[in-house]
Amino acid sequence: MKIRTAELVGGLSLATDMGAGLPLQSGIAATILATRMAARLGLSAQQQRDTFYATVLRFIGCSATASDVAQMGAGDDISMNYALGMCDMTDPKQVADALNRYWAKSADDSVRRAVIRAVTDDLSQMAGITTMHCSQGMVLSKRLSVGDNVPRLLNHTYDRWDGVASTQEGDAIPIAARLSNLAAGTAIVLRSLGKQMALEMILPRKGGQFCPGCIELLDKERDTLLAGLDAPSCWELFLDSEPGESESLDAAAFENGCTAYADYADQKSGYLLGHSRRVAKLSFFATEAVGLDLESRQRLRLSALLHDVGRAGVPSGLWDKPTALTIHERQIVQSHNAHTETVLKLATSMRDVCDRAVGVHERSNKTGYPRAASLDDVEISVLAAADVYEALTHDRPWRQAFAPDIAANMLLDEAKAGRLPRRAVSSVLDAAGHSTKVAADAYPAGLTQREVEVLALLTQGLSTKLISERLGMSPKTAENHVGHVYDKTGARGRAAAALYAVEHGLHETFSAPASGDA
Repeated sequence: MKIRTAELVGGLSLATDMGAGLPLQSGIAATILATRMAARLGLSAQQQRDTFYATVLRFIGCSATASDVAQMGAGDDISMNYALGMCDMTDPKQVADALNRYWAKSADDSVRRAVIRAVTDDLSQMAGITTMHCSQGMVLSKRLSVGDNVPRLLNHTYDRWDGVASTQEGDAIPIAARLSNLAAGTAIVLRSLGKQMALEMILPRKGGQFCPGCIELLDKERDTLLAGLDAPSCWELFLDSEPGESESLDAAAFENGCTAYADYADQKSGYLLGHSRRVAKLSFFATEAVGLDLESRQRLRLSALLHDVGRAGVPSGLWDKPTALTIHERQIVQSHNAHTETVLKLATSMRDVCDRAVGVHERSNKTGYPRAASLDDVEISVLAAADVYEALTHDRPWRQAFAPDIAANMLLDEAKAGRLPRRAVSSVLDAAGHSTKVAADAYPAGLTQREVEVLALLTQGLSTKLISERLGMSPKTAENHVGHVYDKTGARGRAAAALYAVEHGLHETFSAPASGDA
């Protein structure tokens, strides 16, 4: 399977549009604009390429902040992100106006007033969110074949020319980052409200949020630079704008990219971390039992890594909701499958894995979604059964994980009811290895057993107080363990620790409450 690097990151950009609450294809429109401006400025071939990839990936860290933004925005991180993208985030008046216009329009008026007041009264709370966003963008972009400069450029995603709430200012901000920042702000408004409104909103930020020279270029060559960016689809224009020769990924690089998709999607909630990786692993081993060849098994593993990327388009407040969903909320949650198809189908070389990924929630008796189609394909059947088993055996906000034997019986009940094929269920249960148990004798980074247990709970978003209660230790002891985890793993905050846990298979650890401090 051959796929262009630009196609892989372009698809991921569609997912980040969803997660950041932006109009679809805002990311690739911004990339076209930034790359055009880089060429007009006479930047080197390498700088133009760095500008292209830094812009298309600039929101790859947004899922790491989804739960935090959702808490700030009464559960709706999607419209909160969009509102903040439509204004200068350092101007309380602009922020309040944008939230009034775009954020959670169906929410209760008293809730809206309270949230808007809380956000505008303390804009400094944005600093922690933007820092986490940049940090995770740097981590995930290193998994992609985009060069060493791009992760460094993503650290400047929220830097402003005037230095307000920034790590750098003025010419100290790399030119590629300055172009990316301006292009992103412009594209968001352009694809929402049109070219004229985009210029009216963006040009006045000259010398404040945006580089004066970049603004002057945009103003002077507006017709040429913005051409085609408001089209229903600018996918082909995006692919054509890639500087230099297009590159294709080898199998290992493509799998690394699919893993980045998986971790991006699963960071929407601490309860989902590692889900896509586990489903991919279980599916791969389960398909051996049904006699699939190695190529088919590898293809299914990639499909499993990608199957939940559409989660980004659903508000985190729904993934984290501790009580039953309403009918309307369930419809929104189920829309994530259609979002997955939207993300994957534009890249022609990914359509094969797209078809399998999108079928994960279909059922044999046509009671699944999104199409209520029959579950006939053996690969998709195994993927569907693996997805159910992995979900049952891990905590969710409304319930604790089922014991493996209970989960196995529940999966068998799905087969008996005609919702999942018996052969697929049998192969998944066989691959899950209910009769075997592997114990880890050592952990990476010198982590102790107790620190691994703390890390596992930390990845779920539990506070230090809740971790202490869950593990039967004092809050002070829990705080010390958390500090040791950060020191040993080198993680900068909870989101980075979560990715470390997923990468090293430490996010699934279960511990019974201890009798005392340990």
